[in-house]
Amino acid sequence: MDLSTIFSAGNTIALTGWLAMLVGLFFGPARKPAFLYSGLILPAAIAVAYLALLAMAMTGQFGAGAKMDFSSLAGVRGLLGSDSGATIGWFHYLAFDMVVGTWVARDGLARGLWGIALVPILALVFLFGPVGFLIYVVVWALFLRGKHPTAPHPAANA
Repeated sequence: MDLSTIFSAGNTIALTGWLAMLVGLFFGPARKPAFLYSGLILPAAIAVAYLALLAMAMTGQFGAGAKMDFSSLAGVRGLLGSDSGATIGWFHYLAFDMVVGTWVARDGLARGLWGIALVPILALVFLFGPVGFLIYVVVWALFLRGKHPTAPHPAANA
C-alpha cells in the first residue's frame, strides 16, 4: 500500500470517530459507546498505525531511514518534508485531535452545555486542533467554570 492510500485511509477512518462523537452529543443512549470509540478505541488504533509507520520510516522502508531530530526547525522540517514524514505527522494529529475533541464533548455535556453549542467548537478542534481547544477553555472560563461536571443538562428542566 502506498503512502497516499495510507494517508487517505487514515482520514476516512478518523472521520468515523468524529461522526461517532456527533452521535454522542445528540443521542444519550449512544453516548457512552460513541465516546469510548472516539476517545479511546479509535485513537489507540491510529496510534498503532502511527507506530508502524514510524518504525517503517526509521528502518528505511520508505527510502533512507529517518533521522529523528526534534531539536531544531531544520530537523523537524526534514522529518515532515517527505511523504512519509507528513503521513506520520498527520496520524499524530488525527489521534490527538480526536482525544481532545472527545474530552471537550464529554466535559461540555457534563457541565450542562448543549450539544448544538459544542458543534462549532468541535469543528474548530477538528480543523485547527489547539484553536478549538482554546475556544473551549475560554467558554469554560466564562460560562462553565462554576458548574459541577455532573450538573443536569439544561433541557432536563424544560
